[in-house]
Amino acid sequence: MLSKTAKPYMNPYLAGVLLGFVLFAAFFITGNGLGASGGLNRIIVAVEDLINPDHVNRTPYLLNMAGGDKNPLDHWIVFLTIGALIGGFLSGAIHGRLKIGTNKGPNISVRNRWIMAFIGGAIMGYGARFA
Repeated sequence: MLSKTAKPYMNPYLAGVLLGFVLFAAFFITGNGLGASGGLNRIIVAVEDLINPDHVNRTPYLLNMAGGDKNPLDHWIVFLTIGALIGGFLSGAIHGRLKIGTNKGPNISVRNRWIMAFIGGAIMGYGARFA
């Protein structure tokens, strides 16, 4: 099942046509398109609701998803997101493209890339406290 060598990619035009059929089917069957940002957002709000439910209950945007007894994970987009993550992982494993690595440019070391990512995440997390 797991391949040691990467298989060639699908023809991009064929892949685009197939994706179009999948998107059309999603709209036809569910009335909704494909997307993952809403699912990831709801997962983050669920974690935030566990850590600081008072903040969720005071913020109008978060209140619509998780305020009071609402469960932000009880939404179709969460299941679509989890399915896309599992499908992407399995596809990478089956086709020999699964590996652990650090994406970076040619002018930065792996160590510095991780340091900059940590600093950026810390700054964004600190800034989110005031939003």
